[in-house]
Amino acid sequence: MAIAMTALFTACDQDNEAAIYNNTQGQGLAFINTDLGNVEVPAADPNYTITLARANASAAFSGKIDKITAIVDDETVDYNTVCTISDYAFEMGSYTADIKINLEKLAMGKVLNLTLECTDSLNLAPTSDIGTNAVKLAISKAYNWVDLGTGHYYSPEWWEEDFDVAIQKAEGFNQYKIKSLFQEGYDIQFEITDANVVIVPKQASWVHSSYGTVSLEGYADAGFVAGTYDPSTKTATMTLRHTVSAGSFGAYTDTLVLP
Repeated sequence: MAIAMTALFTACDQDNEAAIYNNTQGQGLAFINTDLGNVEVPAADPNYTITLARANASAAFSGKIDKITAIVDDETVDYNTVCTISDYAFEMGSYTADIKINLEKLAMGKVLNLTLECTDSLNLAPTSDIGTNAVKLAISKAYNWVDLGTGHYYSPEWWEEDFDVAIQKAEGFNQYKIKSLFQEGYDIQFEITDANVVIVPKQASWVHSSYGTVSLEGYADAGFVAGTYDPSTKTATMTLRHTVSAGSFGAYTDTLVLP
């Protein structure tokens, strides 16, 4: 058994290494990692796999994680509302099994702090050998941005000029990004819905020399609706409001022609 377990952990990369354990009861379950840190998964495929190990591989064995704690925005929530976590199933002779986490339910921009814990004393590996029977991670979804090309931006009322802009699109989503629209390093993200409505959520857009950070938001209707998109001309018409902590500079209508 010691030889088998040594081979198991030697085969893993350094990030997955853990202390070798023996003298187990039952299955001898243990997580290979104790803290996975910050993890991002692509929004187009929001899945992540955690490895569960065991010392006794003489027979097939399956089950559920005994205790799952989920925290979002510093509040404990029912994990079923923000993710889906699979059961585990060891095949006979196998020392590892996968636990799959799916984040389709988790809102973009949110970080899910998860702790998975095995609490069944009959099947735990001795804590003196491996240190812990729980794993924790902070997991979130991220868009995969793909370059679309060069668009053209018209701002006749506010900036009184027009200029070329680099455009990106989130793979698998109707989310777009204008790179460094008004100031270098300040990208503007917006959505074009299936109904060709343009939504621009409130976000930092540039820095005023006197008033500091200027926020930009869609201001044509409630819900940060900025305007509409004409697919025949690839033109988005957007009413945008510029605000600072001291107040608003007003709302102005700009247009963007996509590549």
